[in-house]
Amino acid sequence: MWHTVTVGTRREKGTNQYRTRDTPGPAVTLDARWWSQSLSGGPLALLALSAAREAARSSADSAVLAVLAEHKDRTVRLRVAANLHSPPTALERIAYDINTNPTTVVAWSPDSPPGTLRALSVTQDSDMQFQLAGNPSCPPRTLHALSAASDADVRRRVAGNPGSSPLTLWKLGADDDSAVRELVARNPSSPQEALVRLLGDRAGWISQAAAQNPSLPQATLAMWQLARDV
Repeated sequence: MWHTVTVGTRREKGTNQYRTRDTPGPAVTLDARWWSQSLSGGPLALLALSAAREAARSSADSAVLAVLAEHKDRTVRLRVAANLHSPPTALERIAYDINTNPTTVVAWSPDSPPGTLRALSVTQDSDMQFQLAGNPSCPPRTLHALSAASDADVRRRVAGNPGSSPLTLWKLGADDDSAVRELVARNPSSPQEALVRLLGDRAGWISQAAAQNPSLPQATLAMWQLARDV
C-alpha cells in the first residue's frame, strides 16, 4: 500500500491521503524505503514523526510497519505493536525493546509469534503474566507454567483460555480459588474428567456451570440431574 503524506500530517478519514494540519508541504510517497531514509537521520527526519505515528496506527503495509518497529519514538513503536497488520517480525522486535515497555501489547496480541510469547513468560511481572495468560496464541506449555502463578488473576486467565491443555485445565479444576474453578467449568476446552469432578463442587454455581458446558456428555448430565432429583 502507498500513502501520500505532507508535513504536519493527519490522515483524511476514509482515505489513504495524509493532509497537512496547518502548513502545506511537499507530498512524499510513504513506503518502506522512505521510512528507512527518515530513520537514518536524512532530510526527511523532521517530517517523519507525525506521519510515522499516524502510519503506525493506520497502515496495513507490513513492510512499512516492520520498518516503523525500529523507530526511535516510543509512541510509534507502541502503535505498531497494537496494529493488527503488524508482521510477526515487527512484534518480535518490539517485544525485546530495552528502551521502552510496549511488551504488554505484544503479550496480548494473538498475532505475536509463539516463540516470543514463550520467551516473555519467564518474566516475574504479574501484568505481563496476566496478558500472556489470556492470549489464545500462547503455547500450551507456557500456559501450563503460568497456571502455577501465585497471582490468582493470572491463573483465572489461564483457566478461561481455550488454548489451555486438558492437563492444565484438569489441574486448575482443583484450584483453591473458586473463580478459577468456575472458569474451568465454563471453558469448552475442559476435559470431561474435569467437568465431571466439578459437577460435585461444593460451590453450587460452579457445578451448574459445569452442567451447562457443551463438552459434558449428555449421558453424564442426565445421570447428574437424576441424582439431584432423588
